[in-house]
Formats: sequence, C-alpha cells, structure tokens
Amino acid sequence: IGPIFLISSLLILSSESFHVPPHAYAYVYPPTAINPKINKSPVSLRATVAESEIKIINDGSQRIWYKRADGNWKPRIDIRDLKIGQRLFCTKLRNELLNGKTGPKLFYECGVGQMDSNGKWQVINGMLRLGKAGMKSSVVKKKKSRLKAKADDVSGLIPLYVSRVHIANGKFEVSTEIPDMDKEQREKIPASSLKHGKELIGTVKKVKPYGVFVDVGASRNGLLHISTVAELFGCYVDKEKGLIGECGLERGAKIQVAVQSNVNKRLALDFTQKVKDELAREREREAEAKLQAEKEKEKLNTKVVVEITDVEADEEAMWAQFGAAPGYAEEEDEEVDDDYSRYDEERDIEDSLGLDSY
Repeated sequence: IGPIFLISSLLILSSESFHVPPHAYAYVYPPTAINPKINKSPVSLRATVAESEIKIINDGSQRIWYKRADGNWKPRIDIRDLKIGQRLFCTKLRNELLNGKTGPKLFYECGVGQMDSNGKWQVINGMLRLGKAGMKSSVVKKKKSRLKAKADDVSGLIPLYVSRVHIANGKFEVSTEIPDMDKEQREKIPASSLKHGKELIGTVKKVKPYGVFVDVGASRNGLLHISTVAELFGCYVDKEKGLIGECGLERGAKIQVAVQSNVNKRLALDFTQKVKDELAREREREAEAKLQAEKEKEKLNTKVVVEITDVEADEEAMWAQFGAAPGYAEEEDEEVDDDYSRYDEERDIEDSLGLDSY
C-alpha cells in the first residue's frame, strides 16, 4: 500500500513538521498513486491496511494517520462517523467513470476509511457525481474544469461536502455544495430485504397517472398504485389531479405505508392498517354527522309544517267567530225580475227611434 515508517525514523528522515500522537504508526497513502490492492472497479476504490500497521494509541482507539497532499498529517475518519454536510479536504484521483450508466463520476481521496470484517482497515474514496446519464462530453469537460479551478494551486486540495453515506456498502458521496439538510439523511437499506407487511414511513417523490412513487429509505422506491388509493378513499381518483388535489399525495408528502409485495425488483406498497382504520373511523364520524344534519333538517321542516297548520286553524277560528257575531246575516239572493227575462232589445231600439208609431 505504501511505505510505513516508525515515528522516530520519520522525524530523522523528514524535514517537514507534523504532529502524530505518541506510540502510533503513520500510514502514508499518496493521494494520486494507483494502489495495486485497490479494487479494479472505480466505484469502490478501497485499499486494505495490514493489521500490523495499526497501533493502539493513548486514547484507546484504533486510528490510521496519513500524510495529506498539503504535507499535514491527519487521522483517517471512520465512515461511520461521517455526517451529512461535513466538509472534507480532498484530492482528485486519476480514476474516472465518465460513461457510467447513472452518469459521469469522479473520485477523491478524502481521508476516510473503515475496519472490515477481518479487522483490517480499508481506505474508502469519495464519489462525486457530475450529472445525469447522457450528459454531453463538452458539458462534462466544463464541469471538470470548474472543479479544477476550485482546487488549491499547490496542494490540489478541494473542499467537498458529504452528501450521502452508505455504511452497509462501504461507500460515500461528496458534492461541491452543502447538501440540503431537510432531505432524508438515513442510510438506504436494500429493497430486497423488505418483506410483506413491513410498515414504513415514506415520502412521495413522483406523481404519475397510475400512482405515486414513494421513498421508504430503501435502495429502490415503491409504487402506491392509484387503485389502492381509490379503494382507501372509496371514490374515483382522477389521475394526478385526484391524487394531489383530493387525496393529498403531493410531492414531499409523508405517508405511512406497508409492503404489499416485493417481486422481480418491483416494490408494491399499500397503506398501513392503522391508516385504514383511522380513515374508516373518520368516515363513520362523517356519516353520523350527515345523518344528524338530515334529522335536524327534517325536524325543522316538521316544525314549519306544524306552525303553518296552527296559523290556518287560527284563521278558521277567527272567521267562525266573525260569522257568529250579532247583526251578521247573509243577504238573500234577490229575485230576478221576470220583465228582464222578457226583454226585447229590437223593440226597445224601435221605440227609441219613434218607429213604433208607424
């Protein structure tokens, strides 16, 4: 891996000033060197440190020290101690993966490592994503130039920030900017380990016409199908409009889900039984409130009918009382004059004209 010297030898042979805790060995790893023990895959650049190269220092911990590109000696950081947003001073490695399936990537020596299952230390290099798959080579070249411009002219060190940590896989990613601390920071678990009925808290990431994709903290997002949503709410859901507007499944929404199935790398989700029970109780309360409102309305209508009936009865009583008052009697119909019935209109006209004298 690299030359290992006792501290006494280093102090004699080197004129540089550095500080190493007493009774500790220093592990020197040239940042730009290609180590023969590094895995050929550039995605997981690791170097194993022999067990004899680790020394128990005064504070009782096992630590590896390395000489950084600026000449300072620094202890390597255990990957388990990395925090999202933590700043690291890194040196770019020659290994690059510009035609990766998930986009172009660069790799940096950031002074991070871990103890493997055999008790040996491994150097873990950070991965920086330049962009998405299919990015033009000219754009990749520009981004690389910008990164080079940010590095120190003498040492080549560049400040980067921890953006993701995968402890189970022994990998971590870095970025040029401080990541959004509001995003999920928990470690991703293998999606294959999720069994039927496993309850999880997820975040809606994408809304599609056929359902929503939910991040449940696994290596693969799960699908909550629109038919499952419609069954829960007991109504028709109109694609994205219904999922967002009526069901509240907008991007970023937190929901409680359970694994419905996990077959052929397809993670299907359902709502938890707790969510179903709560919604059922809410429906019962709404139904009871609706029934109560109908009863109140019916009661009000009955009251109005009774009041109208009472008014009509009062009016009839008043008219009856008025009819029974003294001096009131219905006028008899006058007899019709028989002469009117024998009226001759033509003769009346003749009389008016004096024709009756002829």
